Amino acid sequence: MPAPQYVSSASGMQKGVLSHEGGIKIDSIDWTINDPKEYCYDIYGGNDGFCHGFNPSIEISVTGEVNAQSGVSVAAFGTAITFLNEDNCCIGDPKTFAGIANSGGFYPESISFSESRDGFKTITLDTISHPSIT
Repeated sequence: MPAPQYVSSASGMQKGVLSHEGGIKIDSIDWTINDPKEYCYDIYGGNDGFCHGFNPSIEISVTGEVNAQSGVSVAAFGTAITFLNEDNCCIGDPKTFAGIANSGGFYPESISFSESRDGFKTITLDTISHPSIT
């Protein structure tokens, strides 16, 4: 399939997945950015402040067909994965995920494979990154 051509109001938009990942033909990729809060309370039990930034995380979930025995498809627990699409939800300079530094590695949380009689072998990878774990 050729690269899309953007016309008029479609300029600046993105159609499809931006980059190929090694070993997997991406069906979908999702990012979730988390920054837990701990609230403090007034004498009536209402929130009157909070702290955050003590345990932020970025999660990437990828689903697609396995097309090689290398790259993302051979993910292993305890080993960081390098995603070519990692920065696609980063903003600003230096690049951050909604203010969370993009400095940690993405480590698998779960890996699942699926095969069926009428389809290709697929993989789903759920990964998490904490900025201070590299």
